[in-house]
Amino acid sequence: MQVGVDIIQNFISRAFSADGLRIGGTEAAEETASGTDQLCLIITDQNWFSRISATSQDAESVTSSGPGDAAEASLDQLAIIQDALAAMSPSQQRAIRCVHLIIADPTIEAFDNRLTRLRHDDPQKVREFAAQQLGAEESAFALVPFGESSNEEQTREIVFSTGIDTLRRYLIEMGQLSLRITEVVPRLSLLIQRLSRSQDTTSCAIDIGGHTTTILFANRVSGAVFQQTVRVGTQTLRQILSDEMGVSPEEAQEALTNRSLLPDPQAFLEQDFSNPTLSTGTAQALRAPLLKIYHALQEGLEFFAFQRLHGKPTLAVATPEIDQIRGLANWISAILGVGGISVLSNDDLITELATGQSANLLAGAPKSLLTIGDQTYRFEKGQLTANQSTATPKKAKTTDPFSSAPDLMSLLGSRTSGFDAESIKQVGAFAALLASIVFGLWQLSYAPAQGSMRSALNIYQQAENQAKKITADRETPVSPQANEFQPASSSTVVWAPKIVSIAQHSIDGMWITSISGGAQDSRTDRAIEISGFVRNQDEQALAAINQFVRRLKSDETFMDGLSDVKVIRTSNSEGSPDLNFLIVARR
Repeated sequence: MQVGVDIIQNFISRAFSADGLRIGGTEAAEETASGTDQLCLIITDQNWFSRISATSQDAESVTSSGPGDAAEASLDQLAIIQDALAAMSPSQQRAIRCVHLIIADPTIEAFDNRLTRLRHDDPQKVREFAAQQLGAEESAFALVPFGESSNEEQTREIVFSTGIDTLRRYLIEMGQLSLRITEVVPRLSLLIQRLSRSQDTTSCAIDIGGHTTTILFANRVSGAVFQQTVRVGTQTLRQILSDEMGVSPEEAQEALTNRSLLPDPQAFLEQDFSNPTLSTGTAQALRAPLLKIYHALQEGLEFFAFQRLHGKPTLAVATPEIDQIRGLANWISAILGVGGISVLSNDDLITELATGQSANLLAGAPKSLLTIGDQTYRFEKGQLTANQSTATPKKAKTTDPFSSAPDLMSLLGSRTSGFDAESIKQVGAFAALLASIVFGLWQLSYAPAQGSMRSALNIYQQAENQAKKITADRETPVSPQANEFQPASSSTVVWAPKIVSIAQHSIDGMWITSISGGAQDSRTDRAIEISGFVRNQDEQALAAINQFVRRLKSDETFMDGLSDVKVIRTSNSEGSPDLNFLIVARR
């Protein structure tokens, strides 16, 4: 919404003015260059690590990290950036000349550039391809050389990409240091740089965060990659153990770090869940999240090693968070069949940044990357530079089906009664949103949850984006009738994020046949009803349904506006091996 954009821009303008910066001229660039120190800042969804290096040879680097208490770790990268900046004194921030920002973010995806046949000398085509894959309106990208190329062949590269809005949020959150940022680098790309110098043909990179784990299989010869992300991280395991043992998160983390609590990986490889190592309550509690990691590793091996004939990996590298769970590195290496996992410390990652050709997302960003007040900035020659022209940028492309016919809409004009032009546009936008949701539900009804996950998420992300546009349009009334609209009540269910959560948390082998609103009777508190079935009628099928419910309950986005989620009914179809279920989410 424009109001929100104005608030952000005013906030940034005040932050810069407070530090002696005036937006929109060479003075900002001069202030940016006045410092002498270099800041390398690593940001994840649970902690941060910084190193401030002075240019003078006799000065030592200053390193710091946080938050020290794992129980107080924030849930997103933007909040962690605030924590990192709060730990720096004003004098330290003023002395910083340039910032290298390393981000661990599962929304940053890696694509096989060799297979997409993109040319790195056409940035716009790369951005369009990446935006299509991400389901975003616009993207930023970075290219990392990877793979052996013949003399007649274009250099093989990996494309790392994220939505442009994500990149802008990181820049804005850096406050007065925004214009001093020279690099925004995906942490996963630094693991790939390390793998590119190895002698192993096929390898695996594992980036573990607090709430997600990203697994990337890569072949050093062909340049092919395959990425998987699962919603399990170190904090996920800590919270599950805390709930199971009835102890604080701090005590649970201490137990995970110092005690061998993970079940035997051989039980997963043999699918022998009667194994004695799984008999304890702790092992049973950790089994479900570990099973998600196991399936992601197995699917990656099946697709990358066997279907694409790249062979099994012989080397694996991981980020330092893997050591927060004792035995997790050995557990993953046993599943992959590699001799061990090389863990890169934060210092190793910063060293890697200096030794290789880093994947800088700023280099592949559009020209109007950042707007502060009336001034726009682009990334050029290694720094954010003010654009020469401050003319209003062209309106971004939209999925509004009527936006491609402005002449027709202007001919319709405004009328004193009935629908005016803007009303027709909003009705059409709502129709497009409804069509997106119906098509997405059709996919969930006729495809296995696991197989349709990416397409379903893309569809509902597009639906959510469309909903945001409609909300933005409503901020400015276009007719007297528009003022009569009332905001939704607190009991209204916002469908797009709920459906995305259902798709994300679906269990392997589970089929969702319908998702509907609760009964229209005002006396009922049913908000969402989810029907489906699980193949098999044994105890594992019922356990899968219960696990699905627990995942939904732990998802703050899904539970927004809801009080509880329960399995209301399970039944067996005559002559069918399936176990049917009805799950109800209540207000």
